[in-house]
Amino acid sequence: MLRRNTVLFLFLASLLLSGCLFRETRVGSIAGTIVIREELADAVEINSHPAIPKGYVPLKDATVTTKSGRSTKTNQNGYFLIDRIPEGREEVTVTVPQLDLVKRFEVDVYPGVVNTIFYPVGKGYYIIIGIGKYLHLADLNSADANAVEAFFASSPNVVKTIRDEDATRANIEEQFAELKKMLSPEDFLVIYFSGHGHQGLLALYGYSEENREEALYESDLKELLSQMPTENITLIVDACNSGSLFDGTVQTRALKETNYVILASSQPDQNSYQYADDGGLGYFTKHFLLGLLNRRADYNKDGSITSKEIFTYVYGELTYYASSTEYAQTPTYHDPLDREPVIYRY
Repeated sequence: MLRRNTVLFLFLASLLLSGCLFRETRVGSIAGTIVIREELADAVEINSHPAIPKGYVPLKDATVTTKSGRSTKTNQNGYFLIDRIPEGREEVTVTVPQLDLVKRFEVDVYPGVVNTIFYPVGKGYYIIIGIGKYLHLADLNSADANAVEAFFASSPNVVKTIRDEDATRANIEEQFAELKKMLSPEDFLVIYFSGHGHQGLLALYGYSEENREEALYESDLKELLSQMPTENITLIVDACNSGSLFDGTVQTRALKETNYVILASSQPDQNSYQYADDGGLGYFTKHFLLGLLNRRADYNKDGSITSKEIFTYVYGELTYYASSTEYAQTPTYHDPLDREPVIYRY
């Protein structure tokens, strides 16, 4: 009896030393739901589902592949399940050929556990340029950019704010170059500017009559926007003469001939004003933010606000509140293809 136990002990010890007892890989599973922004769903077959947030629809027949080589397709509800995935960090790739879409993300896999994920396709990116202090021009109240930043940063968006002395031509071009690396075709981009404006240009921090290079001209904006990987772009400008960016009266007409969506706070020959109270918010920016905050601009109540919806709201508010002859300010809108891109989701 003693001899038999000794043999068994030696056999187990040899297994431990050789690592045989630990050679079985521990595995888990990944389950998830893949969804897409509803305005991008024309190219794929989709179905409504009560568990999907407003503004999104489930993505059917998307291919989901793990780095370890396992693959499946989403069902009509956008759901997928892949089991027997090795424990650890796993890269998952979603492919939708109809949309020329490839997205990758990482998931932690735990043994014996189904790791549930929710993966929305498409994300909001915001560049906010706010100039309240100028090197050569009269200062403005910088509350606009701060308020817009605070609002968009409260949701899971990517927000980059460029203020005052950082608002140089070189820095803005650098920020757009970085953004280009981050954006995907299904994402949406909103560029907001608050500062001085003149016919066909936005004045940057160092702008003056002697240094006219420190500005964003129509042609500059066209060049920057054309480099972005997405076409879901909205330019929002609260500045004097901002309507001149696409009214076709200036020589270049660069933005007039593009399909980018532009919301301008005033007509080409109008100033854009600030409230004396309310922290000095611009007329346009105050009502722009109110339309988002109180969600009254979401006229169809679908959980998303488009460029056309927010323009309609702000136009009505400014027509009511800023209709006097002395402070008349009429916002204007450019969307030649009626694309109405989403600018905010909730």
